[in-house]
Amino acid sequence: MTSQLQLTQNYIQSIAKHFVPDKTISEINQINSGNINLTYLVSLGAGSDIFSMILQQVNSSIFEDIDGLNSNAINLENHLKYIKEINCVDPILRIPKLLNNDISHSRYLQKDGNIWRAYEYIDGKCFGSGSISNNNLFNLGKGLALFHSSFKDMSSLKIKATKPDLHNLMNYLSLYDHKVKNIHSKDVKYLPYSSRLDRLFNIVRHNRDLFMPLIISLNNNNHFKTVIHGDPKISNFIFDKSQNDVIALIDLDTISYDYILFDIADCLRSACNKLGEESQNINDINFDLKAFELIIKGYLTLSSGLFAEVDCEFFVESLALIPFELGLRFLIDYLDGDIYFKTSYPLNNLYRAEVQFQLFQDIICKQAEMLNIFQKSFSQF
Repeated sequence: MTSQLQLTQNYIQSIAKHFVPDKTISEINQINSGNINLTYLVSLGAGSDIFSMILQQVNSSIFEDIDGLNSNAINLENHLKYIKEINCVDPILRIPKLLNNDISHSRYLQKDGNIWRAYEYIDGKCFGSGSISNNNLFNLGKGLALFHSSFKDMSSLKIKATKPDLHNLMNYLSLYDHKVKNIHSKDVKYLPYSSRLDRLFNIVRHNRDLFMPLIISLNNNNHFKTVIHGDPKISNFIFDKSQNDVIALIDLDTISYDYILFDIADCLRSACNKLGEESQNINDINFDLKAFELIIKGYLTLSSGLFAEVDCEFFVESLALIPFELGLRFLIDYLDGDIYFKTSYPLNNLYRAEVQFQLFQDIICKQAEMLNIFQKSFSQF
């Protein structure tokens, strides 16, 4: 398998040409926003019907079901076409359209042990957690609701869960227990960071049973299920450059048919942490209640038919679950030698875990205020 270090510009260009064999490639730049796949922005020369495309090397050790990724993308695309035919207008929301290649004549190319794909670039604005305006936060909520509304009538049989345990807290706790069973923070490898690890171990120990009522309720299948994005962090929303409305969601590898609470909570986890998940200023991490209110109000404007009564009952609890779960995932990966998430430096995943657990603790402290905001907002729609 070709490693990341071996991917020269000429090699990447040769891969890109298979998806646009009759186009001129003028420039290729790596995009570093994702934690899993290698992603490149490919600029095309004059005379092309598309000006840019996204080229991606899929991390097949993480996403083993390539056919599932492919069929999900095609079925989402076809469902939007169906909406267009029914309503006789183009859907407001777009998703990236995968391109065929000239070797397999399919949407995926296997070469030198790697899996590649390309899709049309959707031009617009992207934001980080700390750079988004209040108006855009409201529209972010609307955009997520638009995504859920667009696919709520899609059959669950058309979506394959390529990461079926993505939001399985009990599975992560089992992995965590197995990992820490023979690890002590005073081991030589972890000695310089023992106090930091002990703090995280204590957070997990004291809060691991907190979510049992929510998990039991979810297992009773009374919560609303639909097609969810699976990773609706703020950088996966594309905004129109002039109107500031959400026009697309990208990075669809974690699409599944699952509980809508997971998506809403994950979006809020990302957008309401103004310092972002890569921050090293752990003590300054907090859950922004104003951003929370704006996103919730935006979501509720288009949320008709998307909430079950029990979803409202457990709404605030779900917001605490997602950062706890993600913090656990980052911590497990750090202890496992950083084999899942891409890292930029040796302690990257440790810092990421600290950010999420700090966010979790702040959410717990603010639950009463959050519940009040949610209930007042919900009563207005």
